[in-house]
Amino acid sequence: MKAFIRGVGGLIVGVVVSLVLITIVELFSDLFFPLPKDHEPTRDEICLHVQRYPTWILAVVVPAWMFTAYVGTWVATRVGNRLSAMVLASLLVLAVALNLSQLPYAVWFKAATLVAIPLGCALALRTRRVSQSVPSADTR
Repeated sequence: MKAFIRGVGGLIVGVVVSLVLITIVELFSDLFFPLPKDHEPTRDEICLHVQRYPTWILAVVVPAWMFTAYVGTWVATRVGNRLSAMVLASLLVLAVALNLSQLPYAVWFKAATLVAIPLGCALALRTRRVSQSVPSADTR
């Protein structure tokens, strides 16, 4: 029961950390490329805004989202367990795939993001495995 609670807690903390970092990335893009003042919250307006994103902003967002995926997954692993991290990684990949399928981002951005997010998650999962296999100073 303790492992289950820790696993669920790790997933929750990982989600919260990921959401905070995603919000920071979105605030960054809004700071440098805000929605127009007369913006109507319609799907067409949002799609038009996304189509106009400057390339440099998208180029910054890819590694920022990768970092988000890495940190969220790493935290889920540390607080919870490997299953927590794998569930979070799956949720992040599904969320970004849904986002990319719904909005008209540049093709290169979609491809880069679909590589970067799973890579960030995989690196975080690998980091945990490597750190577990290295004996600590206390056990030597």
